[in-house]
Amino acid sequence: MAAEVPYFTNAETGYVPAKLGHRSAGGNQPLRLLRFVVNHVIPDTVRFLVQLVPLILSGLVGLVLPSKKKSIHGHTALVTGGANGLGRALCLRLAREGCSVAVVDIDMAGAQRTVEDVRKLGVKAEAFLADIANYEAVERLRLEVETKLGPVDVLVNNAGLLAVLSLSEGKPSDLERIINVNLLSHFWTIRAFMPGMITRHRGHIVGIASIAAYFPVGRFIPYTVTKYAVRALMESLHSELRMDGMQDTVHTTCVYPALIATRQQFMDMLDKLNFLKRFYVFTPEQVAEQIVRGVLVNKREVFVPNILSLTIRTFIDGMKQRQRGYILAVSSILGYLPMPRTVSYVTTKFAVRGMMQALQRELAMDGFADAVHATTLFPTFIATRKELMDLLSELSLDEKLSIFTPERVADAAIEGMLRGCANVYAAPFFIRLFVHLSGLLPDAISNLLIRTIMGKVPTLMERTKKNPTMQSLHNIGQTPYQRALSGKPTASRAGAGPLETLRFVASIVLDVVTFFVLLVPIAVQWLVSLVRKAPRKNISGWTALVTGGANGLGRDICLQLAQTGCHIAVVDLDEVNGAATVADVRKLGVKAHFFKADVSSFDAVSSLKRQVSSQLGPVDILVNNAGVLPLMSLREGTPDDLKKVIEINLLSHLWTLRLFTDDMIRRKRGHIVAIASIASYLPIERIITYAASKYGVRGLMGSFASELHNEGVDEFVKTTTVYPCFIKTRLELMDALKKMGIKNRVPIMPSETVARAVVGGILYNKPHVYIPKVVGPFVGIYE
Repeated sequence: MAAEVPYFTNAETGYVPAKLGHRSAGGNQPLRLLRFVVNHVIPDTVRFLVQLVPLILSGLVGLVLPSKKKSIHGHTALVTGGANGLGRALCLRLAREGCSVAVVDIDMAGAQRTVEDVRKLGVKAEAFLADIANYEAVERLRLEVETKLGPVDVLVNNAGLLAVLSLSEGKPSDLERIINVNLLSHFWTIRAFMPGMITRHRGHIVGIASIAAYFPVGRFIPYTVTKYAVRALMESLHSELRMDGMQDTVHTTCVYPALIATRQQFMDMLDKLNFLKRFYVFTPEQVAEQIVRGVLVNKREVFVPNILSLTIRTFIDGMKQRQRGYILAVSSILGYLPMPRTVSYVTTKFAVRGMMQALQRELAMDGFADAVHATTLFPTFIATRKELMDLLSELSLDEKLSIFTPERVADAAIEGMLRGCANVYAAPFFIRLFVHLSGLLPDAISNLLIRTIMGKVPTLMERTKKNPTMQSLHNIGQTPYQRALSGKPTASRAGAGPLETLRFVASIVLDVVTFFVLLVPIAVQWLVSLVRKAPRKNISGWTALVTGGANGLGRDICLQLAQTGCHIAVVDLDEVNGAATVADVRKLGVKAHFFKADVSSFDAVSSLKRQVSSQLGPVDILVNNAGVLPLMSLREGTPDDLKKVIEINLLSHLWTLRLFTDDMIRRKRGHIVAIASIASYLPIERIITYAASKYGVRGLMGSFASELHNEGVDEFVKTTTVYPCFIKTRLELMDALKKMGIKNRVPIMPSETVARAVVGGILYNKPHVYIPKVVGPFVGIYE
């Protein structure tokens, strides 16, 4: 935003790593250089060239089949941090598209200058003073903007602070302010303005992240943490909007710019850090132009420069697991493939599907899974009533659709029920395959397949208007398809023109080519891992501190570390179970103590350090495991609930790293473990806050490892970031995952298995641990 919070930097005389001298000393420098070239430069170069292929193909597709632009003329755009730099450039660029502009900043002088220049372009503009790090202030801002300019259609979350400091620099309040402005402000503005967009069936949300959300660097740790989290927030938000059927109502764009020439003090700082000679710096106008172009074609991601996107590929999503049953309920394949103008029918079939899933989970939770079974049948078209068959024949759909006889469907249902299948699909193989891989396939493939299978459904609906029997059967075709929240008719895509269909086909081809191209570095990395084995280190006699150590994964990590000879500091708020963990650890012949502490508080962690040092000595292994998993949308819960998640899951890592790392560096011995989540790569809807915090942890550990490397201390202070799928821990968590349907989308791992993998990562100095291990090659390649 403005200058109320300064840039925290030690760059006045140029940044010189404190431990850099250790790296240049010694006679093994040529060997170190050769090892670096072989292990990093050559593989990264090959990977870059391989991944350049799909990027070139994507560019060619874009040239031949450009996306259709939308008009935002007459829309109201709100830009945070709009007084200066990129925010100001965005205000002016949006004004040229005909938007009225709300300039939000705490620098009112700069905001007024921006407003004056925007008004010269013939549109309305107003300046608003607001501290967007405060939720109440954002709510007041919404009311003021709607009074003066009307409801917001385009929200641009641009405000941010770039702090050049290590974790050990600055005050704790500085770090909290950076988190609040760079991350929590996005939560507050989206929460305040998105409901209005949904109601009006029109909106676009833009989040300004940074290329640091993909490439963490040292000396920018707090900044990198927030940008990783913003990336997760925007990806999870898009997923949630799609899940709620509003992906065509409210669009999202996340922006990843490289260096931008903004304020003079920032440019001077970059010059002193010698960055300006090594990197191209973009003007705010160049970046703003790319952002607005992305908004006009509804791009989910905008990279500046675009070549940065070649490393961004995600092909992995959770696969649905099967359960068992003896209660038979008939749903429909439309319980997976919703179609316009079938809203009543689809709603009931989705409801049947959801009811049976909930019943299956409840039976399992109550211990009746092997006694009382539940099976859901998902058929396609069934040859039942004659009028239905005549209609399909008249439309020539009987030859294009797989129509099953009732007897065949019944046989499949009974067989599946007797075998204890949770779901039975009376459908062609390719539809069953699509249903199971729907989370993995790109949207283009899913949409095209639906279009191929059911492209004539709108025509079918029109014909049913003349057939009262069909209307009574399915209650379709009577009124236009409506979104539940707005009631605004949604245009059918079934009549897509040749150009749009060709664009979808090109997208499919590009996705497939990209997938197979990216298999090359994955295979190479796997072969290298077979040949090169890391030595096992001895941690017997070390002192390990585990946050959240009283229950679940934390408890199992304590026990596993104790088996290697470590003394254990069990940190938690749960005194009863914490004491039980300590008792079990002591049975293994090592020392252990319980410490009650709220790790989300810097003062509490400072006190914790003193207590642990007094009773067990300095900490050699720090395991940041404490965390909370709230299953709620961004629009649910109170602002305090959302803030608490960030404090426990993210800020606690900052406090413990800040306080325990220096001792490790002085003793030249230490290992820091952060428990992130597979959600650090694959953000899931309805856990947006959790995903944002885990993305932040991923960025934190990446930046921290980079800083240790720059300081020349990474040889003796190691880091490990753990990315498990969901872990089978507390019963209430398992119950919540079942109710949310997440259990059917990702593996649920036993905590003992995860704990063994975590300790293995410590013993073998693994920078990343993926659980299950098979996930690693696919997501780890993007590091």
